Amino acid sequence: MDKQGKIVKREHKEWDKEELNYLKSIGDNIIRIKKEKKLTSKYIYESLEIDKSNYRRIESGKTNVSLLLLRRISKVLNVSLEELIK
Repeated sequence: MDKQGKIVKREHKEWDKEELNYLKSIGDNIIRIKKEKKLTSKYIYESLEIDKSNYRRIESGKTNVSLLLLRRISKVLNVSLEELIK
């Protein structure tokens, strides 16, 4: 929010450290679950019908993932949405 309390759209470079850490933790959760279930990145991004580079950005925490895409990822991984975002 700006000084007048208005919501300000921010670019990636302006995210604060806590926000960046949260995105990274979501990516780490995806990687952990993927390994536990012995799934490949290729299987996941093909199931999601997204390109490899976008999927890699999600895993590395370099993109703000939409709620709907997180929901689709949780379905592919067969876990709850909560498991991904905790």
